Amino acid sequence: MKEITKKDSSPADKKVGETNRLILMHLQESDYPFILELLNSPSWIRYIGNKNIKTKAEAKKYILNGPVKSYEENDFGLYKLCLKEDLTPVGICGLVKRDELTIPDLGYALLENFHGKRYAYEASEWVLNIECKKLKIKKILAIVSDNNKRSIQLLEGHGFVYRKKHSFKLANNISLYCKTFL
Repeated sequence: MKEITKKDSSPADKKVGETNRLILMHLQESDYPFILELLNSPSWIRYIGNKNIKTKAEAKKYILNGPVKSYEENDFGLYKLCLKEDLTPVGICGLVKRDELTIPDLGYALLENFHGKRYAYEASEWVLNIECKKLKIKKILAIVSDNNKRSIQLLEGHGFVYRKKHSFKLANNISLYCKTFL
């Protein structure tokens, strides 16, 4: 796992880090086709919820008002995960600052063709070991649908522990997990 420093990357590629198989990059407006596919995939809708993002303009707005805004305001956000071999986008992973929570939470999602290959585990490991250390984060949360067993296993594999049930404006049956760094 490697952190990419400013001198290692040009502004054009927006690379923030890499793992054995993945490159983590800032999302950009030009990533709207990938975001449209991801946010409208059956697993996203089932486990995260329908964001009702159906057009090019809505996808661009989602990118600008979500990840890009978070990069600027928090110095972190959701990163696009690309295969090293050919830069195919496979998912997103990173830290999210939600109004409803006092500390950041770990977020991740993959296109369905890339489920079961441990890409989410690999990317979240980078976020936890590199990004959280760089930002001096001492505690991180994760929210997960109660019926998302694979995601719960991923969190527990990273040392997250169940804290409580939580409700958000648009979601019920959500569990809150927490990890404390020593």
